[in-house]
Amino acid sequence: MPLLAALLRSDQHALQRQAAAALATLAAQSQQAVIASGALPLLVTLLRSDQLAVQMAAAAALRSCAAGSQGNKDAVVASDALRHLVLLLRDSNQGSVQEQAAATLANIASGSEQNKDAVVAVGALPLLVPLLHLDEPLLQMQAVWAIRNIASSSQLHRMAADAAGAIPALTALSQPGQPGVLQQAAASALHLLGAQGC
Repeated sequence: MPLLAALLRSDQHALQRQAAAALATLAAQSQQAVIASGALPLLVTLLRSDQLAVQMAAAAALRSCAAGSQGNKDAVVASDALRHLVLLLRDSNQGSVQEQAAATLANIASGSEQNKDAVVAVGALPLLVPLLHLDEPLLQMQAVWAIRNIASSSQLHRMAADAAGAIPALTALSQPGQPGVLQQAAASALHLLGAQGC
């Protein structure tokens, strides 16, 4: 695994992408081993790559690392990933990259109140809500889960989601005609937000 982490430093985009993709696969089995390899700061650096495939592979690896224990989530937050994930939401025009970024934020926000605070503090909510309006169900689903996780335990976070325009967008997704899983997820998020528009 240290070799894979070292390959993230390569100046060849193909090697960066392959190493990040391999770490994403390994992290699905052992997040702590990937984190212990020192890969996190290197993966965060690759989020700024000008190659979409590299960005997506790095975000996918961070997504896997942010699953599981609270310690894993804290390690991803400490790596300065949040700021760069939010920049991907804002600047990328590729739904697949935004999907990975939103999913990583959703994983982080499923953790402690401090994690949720950190996700809100970097300005994620106003960037997640517009994704709900795109006709990309997989991306919409990850944005729904991220908003739901952020708003799951704090009235302040629920108010922030409301202020960002989440309720009308989630209400639209909860209506008949939407994919069933997406419709149910949006309805669940609305229930958490205290809105019964579904």
